[in-house]
Amino acid sequence: MNIINPKSDYHINIVYCGGSCTTYYREYNHTLKLYMNEYSKSHMIVSSSNWSDYNDFIKYRDSKYYVMISNGCFINIPKPSNVDTDYGDECGVIKLTNDNEP
Repeated sequence: MNIINPKSDYHINIVYCGGSCTTYYREYNHTLKLYMNEYSKSHMIVSSSNWSDYNDFIKYRDSKYYVMISNGCFINIPKPSNVDTDYGDECGVIKLTNDNEP
């Protein structure tokens, strides 16, 4: 996990390299799970505590952006140009990258 300059296009950068990962964000009342299974060898599975039966998939060497809001919402967004002007400081923008070679 990499936290960088807030003038970039994300607040938190997570590069997935395999296995299973669960992160909990207390401020946002949110749990995020990243994993792969035997059916998705080239896709990372993103599971959010906000989504009931829905999972998102990220292809190998691809990235997606999400915004985490303090009420627990986790929403897929297009790449922001500047997180401070686009989303303010009441939410967190996460960039997820799948770097797990199939």
